[in-house]
Amino acid sequence: MKLEMSRSVLVLALLVGLSGAIIVGGSLVSAGETPATGLADRASVQAVQARRPLIVDHTCTDITAVPQRWIQEAKRTLHIGYGHTSHGSQLTSGMSGLVAFANGGGLGLALPENIFQFSHSGNSDGAYLHLFEGDGYGSGDLDHDCGYYPNWVEETRAYLGTPDPETGRGQNHPEMNVIIWSWCGQASGRTEETMLSTYLIPMSELETDYPGVTFVYMTGHADGTGEEGNLHLRNQQIREYCIANKKVLFDFYDIELYDPDGNYYGDKAVNDECYYDSDGDGSRDRNWAEDWQNSHPQNVDWYSCGCAHSRPLNCNQKAYAAWWLWARLAGWNGGGPHLTASTDTAVPGQTITYTLVVQDVGAPLTSTVYVTNMLPMGLSYLPGTLDATAGIVEDGDAPTLRWSGVLTPTPVVTVTYAVTVSAAAPQVITNSAVIVVPGYPPVTSTATVTITWPADHPDLGSSYKAVFPPYADYGERLVYTIGIQNSPGPLSQTVLCTDTIPDGLIYVPGTLTATVGVVTDTYAPTLYWSGILTPSPAITLTYAVTVIHPSTGTVAFPLVNTAVIVAPGYAPLTRTVTVLTNPYRIFLPLVLRSGVSGTLIW
Repeated sequence: MKLEMSRSVLVLALLVGLSGAIIVGGSLVSAGETPATGLADRASVQAVQARRPLIVDHTCTDITAVPQRWIQEAKRTLHIGYGHTSHGSQLTSGMSGLVAFANGGGLGLALPENIFQFSHSGNSDGAYLHLFEGDGYGSGDLDHDCGYYPNWVEETRAYLGTPDPETGRGQNHPEMNVIIWSWCGQASGRTEETMLSTYLIPMSELETDYPGVTFVYMTGHADGTGEEGNLHLRNQQIREYCIANKKVLFDFYDIELYDPDGNYYGDKAVNDECYYDSDGDGSRDRNWAEDWQNSHPQNVDWYSCGCAHSRPLNCNQKAYAAWWLWARLAGWNGGGPHLTASTDTAVPGQTITYTLVVQDVGAPLTSTVYVTNMLPMGLSYLPGTLDATAGIVEDGDAPTLRWSGVLTPTPVVTVTYAVTVSAAAPQVITNSAVIVVPGYPPVTSTATVTITWPADHPDLGSSYKAVFPPYADYGERLVYTIGIQNSPGPLSQTVLCTDTIPDGLIYVPGTLTATVGVVTDTYAPTLYWSGILTPSPAITLTYAVTVIHPSTGTVAFPLVNTAVIVAPGYAPLTRTVTVLTNPYRIFLPLVLRSGVSGTLIW
């Protein structure tokens, strides 16, 4: 969804600290500033890499969303060395064809002539993107792919030269600030260990030795083995490594699993030619790229180009994603609204943090911006956690949270808050933020979190609390019973129970007992129990109290007592029981009429 605001575009981006594939790299720049130099200096490279992972995949193939100024900034600041063989040529073959396609207004593009032009040797005025390709030029530099180990490492070091401690780059080519290597088919044969030893670890070592260069990781091309195949596992290993270690990844494989409409073929034995098994009979009988090309006009929705081992549309998609990557490395924040949580999956009781960055990336916006986030069922706001770097936050109407403010002179505002998962069943929870500037259409951005139940998830719902007798006078004794039960059966994790005795009751020392586990009454009136429901899935606690005159008075009133039962990591369970004390006070006097002279008897 695009939000056009005359001279301004309001962008909502979500920045998160851990897991999931939450991707915001580069610097944040307002319209009134000179664009950041991207990777043109060592500090900016380190800033990009220190923030969070940058993953470019099938969600990054909308070339119309890449701003013109960041395309130009990439051409001005990036100097890229690309080592590849035939499969890796898909990026540059697609990029070559994109030049004429864009010049002809394909996809509705209206950009300066030859804006997507690139050059092997570079230029001094930013007219071309400097992209040195090692394959086919006969120089001996970067002329393998990363499946050839240790060749690719040795060629990288030879090409860059001795690291310069001042710039973090190589002394042979001090201008080069990006290195990217592709795979051919070798990723399919790697094991978990050899993927580490021949690719992930050597790449990380290069990053350490050349901190002024951004090294772009890549996944291997589809090979038809599907989601259960070794290639899928190795590509997942690469992706997870990049996310965990805040790397930059061009997910070549992921792009091949989706057509431009977002239809997924990864579970249909898709291969690098885009053929897939459409009916599950074990034979690849359709080609998603050819089908899409045949149903869309050439030179309008797609363009013809050389595409080794595959179809033009596949190389179109790779080219779009490549320019998305170059723009991100130059400093673009990724554009368009996207909302993400700090985790993609969670369990009941877990805390999720949302960090919302409201940013004006167009001309300075003087109108007040309003953000409303109504938390859905299953998420409980943690009071007091709503905060912002500027503007006004309001949580008085929680679960509806609000922020308002202007983005001038501060073009970027960060809003954070935390929630607890209170869902009572496995489900997918969608959270939505609505951004409104008066006079413009609202923008709605959503994020989903999958609530899961582990195999040994406790179901303590059959637990109970009881008291006998259910009423008592002052000075009388009551006995409470708490039953903690896990309906699926024995539970190996520790369960906790807390019971605070209310005013009006006094604990009888030494009466707290349990059939299993450890009891503590040292801190009475709060009583504690902890234990494991193994081998028995049920335990019983008992304790006694004495009814006393409460501090609130002596009239009859109910005393409410609540036990809290918790399996760590899950939503707490409460069990409440009510006792009526001093009960005689609530009965009216008994009035009888005697047979003698109408005398009343009380």
